[in-house]
Amino acid sequence: MPSLGKGYCHLSLLMAAMNITTKELAATLHVDQSLVSKWRNNKRHLSANSAYLVPLSHYILEIDTRGQLNILNSILSSFDSELDLENPEEKLNCLARWLTSSSPLEPPALALLANKTHSYEATIRVWNGLSGRQEAVLFFLDQVLSLPNPTKLMLVSQEDIAWLTENLDFLEKWQVKLMTILKKGHTISIVHWVDRSANIINSIIKYWLPLHLTGKIQSWYAPLYVDLPYQKTIFIAENNFVLSGISSSLTPRNIFSTFAADPGSLQQYTTVFNSMVKQYERFINVVAYSKLPELMGNYPDTITSKEPFYCLFSALPLCLNSPDLLQEILLDQDLPLETRNRVIAFLQELNNFYFAYPLQKSIPVSYIIDEEALHQYISGGSISLELSFLLEKPVYLTKEKRLKQLQEIIKLVETLPEIELGLSTSTEKIPLNLSVYPNQLVIAYSELAQFPYALSATESTVVNASNKYLEALWYKIPRIKRNKDDVIEVLKSLLKI
Repeated sequence: MPSLGKGYCHLSLLMAAMNITTKELAATLHVDQSLVSKWRNNKRHLSANSAYLVPLSHYILEIDTRGQLNILNSILSSFDSELDLENPEEKLNCLARWLTSSSPLEPPALALLANKTHSYEATIRVWNGLSGRQEAVLFFLDQVLSLPNPTKLMLVSQEDIAWLTENLDFLEKWQVKLMTILKKGHTISIVHWVDRSANIINSIIKYWLPLHLTGKIQSWYAPLYVDLPYQKTIFIAENNFVLSGISSSLTPRNIFSTFAADPGSLQQYTTVFNSMVKQYERFINVVAYSKLPELMGNYPDTITSKEPFYCLFSALPLCLNSPDLLQEILLDQDLPLETRNRVIAFLQELNNFYFAYPLQKSIPVSYIIDEEALHQYISGGSISLELSFLLEKPVYLTKEKRLKQLQEIIKLVETLPEIELGLSTSTEKIPLNLSVYPNQLVIAYSELAQFPYALSATESTVVNASNKYLEALWYKIPRIKRNKDDVIEVLKSLLKI
């Protein structure tokens, strides 16, 4: 504690009591550390006319409030007995006057500063075990949903996430709550820990990729894959509360989950999360659906692999159809010529990616379409298309045009040996179109209104896992539903609906 003799300084007393360093204060005020040192040592007077006085006072008030230190009320009340502590403007003004005053402190206020322990009591809630982790996560999400205003969520988990992936009922609740959170305007920044088993990576593909298509998630990944002695889980609702956990691979089932809402915990875990983001790499690139061709430009012209190019579609993709049919469809919409040309150019870019380019490189292509969804697509009434996102208006496809579309697809499968079409009957459905160039690139998009975005990923673990995911999905299709002759027969039967 500084001397109370000649040269004693109020600012020096406060900085010592609040644990504010010279470096920290100088960075906050954007001044040289030597100036702060002169203030502290009373070698330079902090003037009432100083341009730094108000921001300095603001910062000290923030530290006192955020850290629940409760130092200033007693000091300022002692300095000005008529001060209204509930009036922020009066309190700020009083602090500025006190900082530039040479009057000595009253003994009670001096004792408060001298005996400050830099601690406070806080309440936390703790859950034990894997089932406790599930309860804790649902509690966290419910607390987010109860917030009056949208906030930013910061999520990372390096731990074994068996608590998430092994219980399908819980996984469904988790995804529904997350989707509700995103629909309410909250945003998510997430660090994906991709150095995991294929099963865990599959959960990223099935559950996180659709969520990314809301456009409200930013994601990163650790570029180095190392064994960590301790693994962290941190879920933060910015400036509100934090759920945390830590475990060791030596005792993977012995985990605790802790929920806290005090400023110290929030600041500490937010700092940890932000430090991760600074040193990690962006994981998934998300753009508006109309910018999808920009993502497709990432595939190299030097692909030599002859591994199958797997594409999962939720319905027959227009980009596989002829320009003549596309012109017919667009003419039905009574669109200006310029708009029609823009849409044709967009679909041509998609055609290059999904069809022309792999055939040019003699890469076999396996298209996967859900048979039930295809039946509904052909037999339904007027169908709204993904072109709605391009044109910012509903675009509808008549049954006549859909049958023509199907006829062209049948011709492609009949005449091109590189093309295979599988009719999936899997109940394992994800609401997006997904394709993977092996060892190169993942592309995903959806034509659903709640997913107006497209995404790409090039991180090797996720690219390889996505490829294996689609390959497994292909071979889950019964042989009779992916044999060319049998598939063509099924498609031709749909022409009679």
